[in-house]
Amino acid sequence: MISLISLEELTDVITNLPKGKAHSPTNITYEDIQLLFPATKELLLELFNNILEIMVIPDDWLKTNIYLILKPKP
Repeated sequence: MISLISLEELTDVITNLPKGKAHSPTNITYEDIQLLFPATKELLLELFNNILEIMVIPDDWLKTNIYLILKPKP
């Protein structure tokens, strides 16, 4: 069985999300998550733990944007 996420673990992960990364297909950035976290931490914790308990990841969470970044030749 998978152990549930503690509030301390979630807080640590959210606090240490990298800054300046591209947004997801939902247009939500890591900075958005960090900004809203104080008001939504209990809701997020419940959501993530429910996903772990039922072992089903929402389909939209499996989508991503991939960007090709061409690097100039030296």
